[in-house]
Amino acid sequence: MRQRAIAAWVDVLDSRCGRRYDLPALVLLIGYDRNQEVIKIPNIASAAKRLRQSEKRRGLNRSRKAALKRVVKQIRLHIDAGEKSDAIALLPQLSKAADKAAKRNTIHKNRAARIKSRWVKKVQAL
Repeated sequence: MRQRAIAAWVDVLDSRCGRRYDLPALVLLIGYDRNQEVIKIPNIASAAKRLRQSEKRRGLNRSRKAALKRVVKQIRLHIDAGEKSDAIALLPQLSKAADKAAKRNTIHKNRAARIKSRWVKKVQAL
């Protein structure tokens, strides 16, 4: 196993405004036969903090999107089974999950409105 450290610019996404920042960092490359695993090791304190923030925000965004997808999947299963009352009971949960994701800019507020509107129409059509 070979190890090699190189100085590189690491691309970090700011989840609040959607901007990308190129921050200097020391990147440790660990080479295997065909795979290369890249471990990001920032040199500068602000770059390290940005990396920590970015990883934390990514985890929170993923959990909010997963919660929304979970409710949509449950509603879809009830619609396929023809259970209108159960699907209607899940609509407030869908609204809550979509609004939470939109409030924290995980998804756009118009997308949250579109998701809610589409699923209400599908449930009403049963």
